[in-house]
Amino acid sequence: MMLSELLLSQNNLQNDYNILLNPHGLDFNKDLWSSIYLDNIQRKNSKNLLLKFYFINFFLYKMRSYLKRNHSVFSIKKTNVVYSFYYVDLYHVLSNHIYSQRTFKNYYVIEDGLLNYYNDKSTHIQNLNLKQAYFRLFSFSYNAISSNVHLTGISLPSTICQYVTQPEHSINPSKSEKISLRPLSLAFELNSDIYIILGQEPLIDRRVIDENSYLEYLVKAVDKINKLNCNCIIYYKPHPMASQTYISIIGARLNSVKVINDKSPVELLVAKFNIGNVLSLNSTALLTLKNIYKEKINVFSCYFEDIIYVHSNSTLTKLFLANDILLLK
Repeated sequence: MMLSELLLSQNNLQNDYNILLNPHGLDFNKDLWSSIYLDNIQRKNSKNLLLKFYFINFFLYKMRSYLKRNHSVFSIKKTNVVYSFYYVDLYHVLSNHIYSQRTFKNYYVIEDGLLNYYNDKSTHIQNLNLKQAYFRLFSFSYNAISSNVHLTGISLPSTICQYVTQPEHSINPSKSEKISLRPLSLAFELNSDIYIILGQEPLIDRRVIDENSYLEYLVKAVDKINKLNCNCIIYYKPHPMASQTYISIIGARLNSVKVINDKSPVELLVAKFNIGNVLSLNSTALLTLKNIYKEKINVFSCYFEDIIYVHSNSTLTKLFLANDILLLK
């Protein structure tokens, strides 16, 4: 959300008629939006197949309700005004549905994590035909991209460009525009004894890592921090899409860590909690934070090869190193 709102200001769009589709209840600046279509639809997952089926059905039911309730916003093609659609990826059922309808004239991608910087099997939709048939039961079109097209849809002719913080490192640099992050001026020094670990729970949902291994990673990360600084305070911020179940399990396992269950952008939480050190696996927030706070903050990409190895992609490694992000292992 922060990058989306920054883009409005950067491109002098803050005075245009801006429509925000916010089905997951993310924090936003109401002064930048002319119309806001809001809900708080949670994403949940489970290893239990029955629960998984229930969660997905509930999610799609709520999303269909959201779509019906706000149907008028998707009928703008009947007007003479030219609207553009900004989205983060075409994996999300609502974004895919909107793109599939070809309602808008132009489409733009906004950086979503590290998705914009690498292209492999994990960045393509799997079991597309099955998803299309299943989503059709809930009245969703899911035809924006084929199974061999990157989830951003950046290669599609209708997608004009992607707005990213590091265009030179992104996939398809020729269709990439820079989002300029403004360095933040602080009247105080960030506390070098305070650390925050940024959660990457979606890695569990995408089966990059299982739940037990992820918990093991967090325990080792906390141990690593304590060895670096025995007098430290450690916070943990779950990923915005983390389920409450995961958050509760993590909180119980890491009883010495303070969980910040707050949907505010981490870029703002750093100043609020006076955090001088940020650690995660491969979150794009690492890049954003380093570019905003510069030398005031220490940023670490922490991994343990015996649990999970996320730097096998040389592009990501170069990206981190080029931005003075330390690899901690």
